[in-house]
Amino acid sequence: MIYLDTSVVVAYYCPEPLSHRAERLIRAHSRPAVSDLTEVELHSALSRKVRLAELQKTSATQIASRFSGHLEEGLYTRVPLERRHYEMAGEWLRRFALALPTLDALHLAIAASEGFRLATADAALARSAKALGIEVRWLLPKSERVVDRDDVGVIERRGRPRLLLETMQPRRIRGHLCRQPLTAPPPSLQPREGRGPRTDPDNNLR
Repeated sequence: MIYLDTSVVVAYYCPEPLSHRAERLIRAHSRPAVSDLTEVELHSALSRKVRLAELQKTSATQIASRFSGHLEEGLYTRVPLERRHYEMAGEWLRRFALALPTLDALHLAIAASEGFRLATADAALARSAKALGIEVRWLLPKSERVVDRDDVGVIERRGRPRLLLETMQPRRIRGHLCRQPLTAPPPSLQPREGRGPRTDPDNNLR
């Protein structure tokens, strides 16, 4: 099973350069895992976007409500934070070897203890996951590519990514206006009977 870091969830529900790739990844998995921490961090990310005038308050409220609705409907596998997750994160931090923020350590502890593959758009988190032996799927904007797949931190930029909010016309993501929150549960998040997960060819890290 794949575990979604908050950076992927935010890109899925909000207009960002990685929105298309986040959607493809989520649609390729039935009931991907998120944690209680993901919900709190999503609200924090929405609040920041509102303060920076990247998102209207009404849209942020709708996105938060929609995500909560998807959780209640069982479209995600919800993983509660437990004592063992804190203990594992604390053990890593006591090594004093990784530049690992507390919340990132908890995300990694959840993925590692549950045997999940981590999906993230955060380069630093991807590097830390690799250093700890956690399988990771790192999403990159089209403006960047991995130069050396053995070094997650090395990327080559092809120019500044164009933010979706900077475009004059709204772009669509499979029928949804990218500037607007999802208005219905993504059909592909619902369990698919008799079908295994699809292979996503857009794999930037093996």
